[in-house]
Amino acid sequence: MIVAGALQWAGSRFLPQAKNVAVVRLPQDVPAFFFCVLTFLSAASFEELLFRAFVPLCLKEILINAAITRQKALTERTKKAAMLSAITVSGILFALSHRYLGALAVLNAIFAHGILTACLLRTKSLAFPSLAHFLYNMVNLVILSGCK
Repeated sequence: MIVAGALQWAGSRFLPQAKNVAVVRLPQDVPAFFFCVLTFLSAASFEELLFRAFVPLCLKEILINAAITRQKALTERTKKAAMLSAITVSGILFALSHRYLGALAVLNAIFAHGILTACLLRTKSLAFPSLAHFLYNMVNLVILSGCK
């Protein structure tokens, strides 16, 4: 998380095209802070549910059904290939959903997708990746705002 945050900070400071992407400011008062926390928490939870659970599982089922239709038999190798393909497509969609923040954010989202998917596969729960995603967004807010 620290490495990716440092890369975003460096990119926002030293790449001319990244400087004009967004103005990031820390919340100025308590209600704004709570709104920011609530927004980041809901966004992280929604993105985790969508890109780590719903999209990969639906794509996996579609690919497995297509394989059954073609092969009439389902092997363990086919199941693993379907899951890996679904995770890859989901990662691309996750990265592209961050394109409004610039190319650096898309690259960062690809990296984050790998880490958050590993968290999900290891813990078998969306709670930990959702919390990690939320904390990552909060750390980025502080880093990119320049702690002003």
